Amino acid sequence: QDVTAKVDAERMREVISQEYDHRVRNLMTRISAIARQTARQDSDTPTFLANFERRIAAMARTHELLIHGGWEALSLRALVDSALEPHASDEAGAIRIEGADLTLSSRVGQALGMALHELATNAAKYGALSRVEGRLAIGWQFQPDRALLIDWRETGLSDLIADGHIGFGTTLIDRILPLETGATVERTLTATGLVCTIILPDPQRD
Repeated sequence: QDVTAKVDAERMREVISQEYDHRVRNLMTRISAIARQTARQDSDTPTFLANFERRIAAMARTHELLIHGGWEALSLRALVDSALEPHASDEAGAIRIEGADLTLSSRVGQALGMALHELATNAAKYGALSRVEGRLAIGWQFQPDRALLIDWRETGLSDLIADGHIGFGTTLIDRILPLETGATVERTLTATGLVCTIILPDPQRD
């Protein structure tokens, strides 16, 4: 009896099962880390629940995009749109997005998706998306060394003051994103806005 097809199917199921287990464990680790970090920053239960649910929802949107990409790649434009979508309103400042769409590896896409979520949330609370006069421009391009430069630029504001507080959003953007992707992050707060430059050295390598 020819059992080649059956053996191949069993091997494929084993590979899929191992990959699924790896991804679930990775997801649970991320959720646990987000819960711990959010709890450290929020002083009361309602605030913790609101911020924790918001971050888990952002992870869910990124994973939905990952599923559509066959678990291997994520569209950068889709990531940006997903981060901004919860904050889109007639009262929000004008948004301009420039850059040819490109795919990111699942590793980079998941980390960048969370960073973009935090940038968008901060913009909606305090920055360009919190006032009608605010302007948000997001652009990206490959550099000569094939590193990807992403420029997040908020303008049109006034009397902005840095309070020196380091929250989870700041930690995620400035520390966790570089740790997980090798990115370089530079954020500059001026009196009229915010500029955040992210350079990803190898955005398509998983």
